[in-house]
Amino acid sequence: DDQGNELVGGSDEQNVAWGHWENDTDQKWVVGQETSTATIDSYRQNNVNAKYSGTVAGSLNGTDAIKMDSTNQTELDLTFKPVGNDTMTGTIKFETETSKGYDVSIDSASISGADISIVTNDLTDQGSTNAVTEGQIDAKIMGDDADSIGGVGKLINSDGTATFVLQADK
Repeated sequence: DDQGNELVGGSDEQNVAWGHWENDTDQKWVVGQETSTATIDSYRQNNVNAKYSGTVAGSLNGTDAIKMDSTNQTELDLTFKPVGNDTMTGTIKFETETSKGYDVSIDSASISGADISIVTNDLTDQGSTNAVTEGQIDAKIMGDDADSIGGVGKLINSDGTATFVLQADK
């Protein structure tokens, strides 16, 4: 019986699909084709810089939905480096239906192969309604040519926990 296990919300782009299940809106997921190690290694050898734009989808405390409008912006800048660590910076901004605003910059990230990890120390609040005090984003570089970044995350402040999926494309 699949009752309650229907996909709702979400996107089905070329390289990334995301959403949540009808019976549990707090459980977000992202799937897609992970970029191959050979492609990432080639980008590193050539010092490739890639810029990604996208959105997040989710909610604050499981009930206050993140608006899918012009306030919802994700901008990521990823540089593959031949020597040393790859770098990623960017911003994530969104507002909920009850006008709770979130605005954080990504100052750094841990990147290993196609895996990206962003923790509290990598984030700086840039003017959220209430300052973000904790955060975690786990993402992957996806697509044949590192076309997308998809992941799941949470930002915590005095309003509670905003959980989301993110998708950003070149």
